[in-house]
Amino acid sequence: MEYTLEKDGNWNPNRTMKSISFLRSLNQTYSSQLIIIISGIILLKVMAIQLTKVDFGAFMVIKRIASMAFPIFTLNLGISLARYIPFKPEKARVYYLIAQGILFFTTVIAIFIIFLFTPSIARLVFGMEYYDLLLPPTLLFLYSSGFQVITVGYFRGKMDFNRMNIVNVLFAVNSLIILMLLVISKNQNLLQAYFYYYSILSIVINFLLFWSAKKSTDIHVKQNGARLLEWVGVKKFLLYGFHRLPSVLFIVSIFSIPVLYTSNRLSLELAAYIGIIVSIANIFQTLGHPFNLLILPKTADLTSNNEYKEMVHNAGLRIVGTNPESSLVEIVELANHPFFVGVQFHPEFLSKPLNPHPLFKGLIQAAIK
Repeated sequence: MEYTLEKDGNWNPNRTMKSISFLRSLNQTYSSQLIIIISGIILLKVMAIQLTKVDFGAFMVIKRIASMAFPIFTLNLGISLARYIPFKPEKARVYYLIAQGILFFTTVIAIFIIFLFTPSIARLVFGMEYYDLLLPPTLLFLYSSGFQVITVGYFRGKMDFNRMNIVNVLFAVNSLIILMLLVISKNQNLLQAYFYYYSILSIVINFLLFWSAKKSTDIHVKQNGARLLEWVGVKKFLLYGFHRLPSVLFIVSIFSIPVLYTSNRLSLELAAYIGIIVSIANIFQTLGHPFNLLILPKTADLTSNNEYKEMVHNAGLRIVGTNPESSLVEIVELANHPFFVGVQFHPEFLSKPLNPHPLFKGLIQAAIK
C-alpha cells in the first residue's frame, strides 16, 4: 500500500492506515522493551542469589564488556543496516552478509589475541588470572550479541518490526530459560555454562529467524567478491556506521567504564555493586529506545519515496539538507517554528567550548529570545 496525495492536501485512508501501522509497531516495540526490562531484572536477581559476590561481579563485567565491544566488532553496522536497507531494499541480504562477515573476521582476530595474551587480558578485565577460563565464553557472548544486533538492524531496515521485536524478546527471555535450567540441574560452573549455552542458543535462533524471512526478491550472493563489493557500494555502507561509532561508544562507555575500572583497580565484589547501579540507570535509558528503533528506518524511507517527501513538505516539515553522494536526508526543519531542526550528522564533533557549532549556538539564541 502506498501513500497518495489528495489535491486538497487532506489525509486519505491509505495514509491513515500507515499512521495506524506505525503507532501499532511503536506500541509493540514498547511492550517488547518492557519484557526485556523485566527479564533483565529477574536475571540480575537470580544471578545475585546463585553466585558469590565475586562471581556476580565477574558476571556484571562480562555484560558490560559485551555492550561496549560489540559496536567495535560489528563496526556499528547494525545502524547502517537500518539506514541503508530502506534506501536500497534489493540489497538487504547482501548488506546483512557483509555485516556478519565483518563480525566473524573481528571475532577471529580477538580469538588469536586472547590465545596469545590470556593471563594479561584476564588481569586487565577481571583484576585476576583466576577467571581466565571465562574469556572464551565472554568472547562467544560478545559474538552472539553482535549477531543479534546485526539481525535486529536487518529487520529494522526492512521495517519488519514484528520480527525485530521477536529477536529482541527472545534474546532476553532465552537468558532466563537457560539460567533456570542450569539452576535446576545444579550446574557447578553456573557462570561459565550460562554464557556458553545462552550464546549458542541465541546465535541459532537469530540465524533461523533471518532465514525464515527469506524472500524471492532478495539477492543471492553468487558473484565474485570484488565485483560484489563494487556493485553494492559497500564503502558508503561501512562508513555510515563507522562514522557514528564514536557517539555510540561514548554512550555505552558511560554504563561500562565504571564497572570495568572498579574490577581492574579495586575488586570484583565492588564491581558487582557498581554494576547493579549502572543496570538500573540503563533501564531508564532503555525507555526511550523503542521510538529510536522505529524512527531511523522510517526516516530513511523518506529519501527513497518522493511521495513521502511531498507529504511531509505539505505538513510543514522541510528537508533542507541531503547527502550529495547517497541522497540520504541529513537535515530537516519545521516551518513556522522558532527553532525546530533535526540532523543526522554529528555537529557535536565540530563544536568546541569557545567556538560552538552554529546549530547549538542558534538553539541557545532562540531559547534566549
